[in-house]
Amino acid sequence: MASVAPDKILEIKQLISNHLSQSDINNSIRDVLSDYAQHHPNAGPISRDTLIRELKNRGVVDSMMQNIQFGNQQPSPRQRQSLTTSKPTVNMVDTDKLVSVPLEQVNFDANRRHLY
Repeated sequence: MASVAPDKILEIKQLISNHLSQSDINNSIRDVLSDYAQHHPNAGPISRDTLIRELKNRGVVDSMMQNIQFGNQQPSPRQRQSLTTSKPTVNMVDTDKLVSVPLEQVNFDANRRHLY
């Protein structure tokens, strides 16, 4: 398997996630799981490899790959809406932007301490 840059992996994961949330893929996966459970009642929990194989056999993976847009293609209106309303996945604080200001000494009257 060829090595892929981590930022490209994140981009691909985001594209797949957007497509899964926008299309009927979730229902297709549920249908495949329920059919598999009906045909193999004593098989126990289904493995990830078995699920992927079943999805490929039914053409769900191929249809999903055809609908995913890569590169500089324009996103659909629904994708644009989900991109603008999505929350950032990681909350990071930029410590370089934090500026410490030295405190100034202030003379105040101890009798008026209750005002401060």
